[in-house]
Amino acid sequence: MQRLAMGLLFCATFLSAITLTPELPGVGTKLIAADIFFGLFLLLTLVAAVGSKRIGAPLSGQQRLCLWLFAAFIFGLMLSLTLVGVPSGSSFGIGVLTTANYIYGMAIAVALIYWAVRFRDMETIAFAIVAGTFLVSFVAALALLGLAPAWATSGYRISSTMLTTNQVQSYVAPGMALATTFFITDRARPAMRAWALVTIILGMVALLATGSRSSFIFLILLLAFFAVRVVFSRLTSVWLKLGVISISLGIGLATVALIGAVVTFGRTALPEGPMRVAARPIIEFVEMGEQQDTLESLGPRGKQIALVEQHWWESPVIGYGPDALRQYFDHRHEVHNTYLGILIDQGLAGLALLMAILVVSAVGLLRRVQSLPNPQAAQFLLGVLMALVMIYLYGLFTFGLRQRIFWLVQGLAIAGLVRGVQASRRQAVPPPSPHRPSPARLGLANTI
Repeated sequence: MQRLAMGLLFCATFLSAITLTPELPGVGTKLIAADIFFGLFLLLTLVAAVGSKRIGAPLSGQQRLCLWLFAAFIFGLMLSLTLVGVPSGSSFGIGVLTTANYIYGMAIAVALIYWAVRFRDMETIAFAIVAGTFLVSFVAALALLGLAPAWATSGYRISSTMLTTNQVQSYVAPGMALATTFFITDRARPAMRAWALVTIILGMVALLATGSRSSFIFLILLLAFFAVRVVFSRLTSVWLKLGVISISLGIGLATVALIGAVVTFGRTALPEGPMRVAARPIIEFVEMGEQQDTLESLGPRGKQIALVEQHWWESPVIGYGPDALRQYFDHRHEVHNTYLGILIDQGLAGLALLMAILVVSAVGLLRRVQSLPNPQAAQFLLGVLMALVMIYLYGLFTFGLRQRIFWLVQGLAIAGLVRGVQASRRQAVPPPSPHRPSPARLGLANTI
């Protein structure tokens, strides 16, 4: 049953990189193909849990705390909808759909934790995310060459397999962070290492292909993270390290040259095509610096920030309910910032709960990285920690809680907390089941 469960989760995670979204007859909503596999995965998890003598997997205190914080977060959303949103005229239906989406995402995370903790297999999930990153990034490379299908691009910019340009980075950035683990580990086979390196390079192309300012920031951070991890890793091949350093320096110098061309000659000096797409975020940064009003330079995002600043204090504790900017203030778009969106929807209480989940997850993973005796396992969890940082950093640029990748990465991070706390309590760790297969990609199945 474990093989079937992890296979369904792998397919769902991989397909989360794509939106095959047929319109449902008579309904305006869309069904994502990955949700079919997520639904089967959740059903199988329920059957396994009910049929098991021990309903739940053994969880650490930090894991339980994270799950209780998420439960309180969702309850707070329902409370703000009931006490403020509906009485103020917001749509009850939209509020229920938003709440159901969060509950669905949390169910995916809990089921992921159940299998990962019970069978100590986090690697399959990470591998699926990296595989999805390869898929999205490959389409991005085709888009820059003008070879991608029409549904995947908007001109030379990739709208990609994920509906909008802004969503590409939500999957690619965490995937690139995890791909570094498959590249630097001593136990990786040459084919695995080559595939991880190609994924990372294509991921950089994907971020450039969005033509987005936030993607440009992710590109610089991930490039630095990758180069530092490789330089200070246990890799014995000097040529691999020199190759990564050369790639990093080459991209850095190309970026500097591109910035110089934009500053010197302006937008008109760049021809239409891939170069214009790559330079687009730099041009926008330059234009932002030329404007005196910072919020005005952000366009629609600036107006959203101004609305939140103006109104959040009128209901500071529990907010206005789900999708407040559109429902309550009649704005065209939702807030393109997870934290400002939570502040206006759920108030300071909801924002504090979300930040508490991040702190508990990140600090717990960091302590595990420092305490694990197995360097391979520590390197793997460092990749998970960086993926977690990327998905929360993504929240600064758009609202990301309704995307499946947020719950997958968050669930993966919470799953990584179990052994550190148990070891500190001197609890015996049960031996692995002789009936389950042992993943051999990195050899980490029994060390995490």
